[in-house]
Amino acid sequence: MRACSIESSASTICDADILQLRIGSTQRMQIRSFVLAGILLSSCGAPHIGHADTADASSGQAAFLGRLQNLALAGQLFDSNATAATLGLSFKESTQEVLLPFPDCGDGTRATAHVTAVSASDNSWFHTLPSGAGHISVPAFTINPATVSGDPTFDYKIFHSQQCTRSGRLRDHTEAVLSFAGLPAFTCLTVANIRMVLPKARLVEATDGVFMMELQGRQGDDSGTRLTFVFRAGASCALGVDVRQDEEAGLRYRRALYRYSKCREPSDRDFCSTHPNIGWSDGKAIDEMNLQADKRCGTVDSLYREEPNSGIVPPPIERHVSSIANGPCAEHVPGLPR
Repeated sequence: MRACSIESSASTICDADILQLRIGSTQRMQIRSFVLAGILLSSCGAPHIGHADTADASSGQAAFLGRLQNLALAGQLFDSNATAATLGLSFKESTQEVLLPFPDCGDGTRATAHVTAVSASDNSWFHTLPSGAGHISVPAFTINPATVSGDPTFDYKIFHSQQCTRSGRLRDHTEAVLSFAGLPAFTCLTVANIRMVLPKARLVEATDGVFMMELQGRQGDDSGTRLTFVFRAGASCALGVDVRQDEEAGLRYRRALYRYSKCREPSDRDFCSTHPNIGWSDGKAIDEMNLQADKRCGTVDSLYREEPNSGIVPPPIERHVSSIANGPCAEHVPGLPR
């Protein structure tokens, strides 16, 4: 049964999209059905815009979506000047060092982080517009309270950190996040609007009445970039959108992580054969387990530095999720409950 009429295959979400979402237990099915109903109502019931404003709103949306797509495909968020040129904005920026929770790495090095905050000039084109939907109501859903969307705000930060080598992260790591919040007051973007301009964007269900539209941007050896629109069930427009670029989303890091995981599994299996009953609270044993893996396999960072640029997409990493109550060796020791 279709939940809404359809004028073109790209103009709305109906049962074909619902079938693509994974349904779990009966309880989750009931919750997700409610969420999907909200998506359908949102897509088919966006705020009415007068005929005189429709053309301006549509052309404005297409221009905005085009800028976001160009930003994601360029993958240059680490360069604020290139980002300013792509968005047609003027920026000013400031950088400061921030304290990390555990800065002492225990090997003579320290973990540090610097954050560059980039702000747009006062004459930015991203502001409240008459053709927007204003402040829209967002109904409560499970743990998320009812709220009202705010004024348009722009946020752009570049994070550069020096991590501890045994953290499983890159020692020298850069990521950037650029976001437009309070989006409805600027323009009301429905899932249908987004798909008309960005047909490769895919619907991603989260939890507690939240869902996203995501578009994979540039995927290179050095980093990966992704464009994400955020929605809430029962709200008619996307509440915000962000573009993220991360070195740890790049193919070179992903290949290093895959190599590490393939080596780490037999290392953990050997360790667990002599420590089958350790729990998550056994910090000393877990440290020994990690140290053994680092000695056998190297760290993710060391493997990354050895990894050449090749453009090869690695296979997916198999994830074995054990019960928290059963400890870190549940998946490696035969006979233990998982």
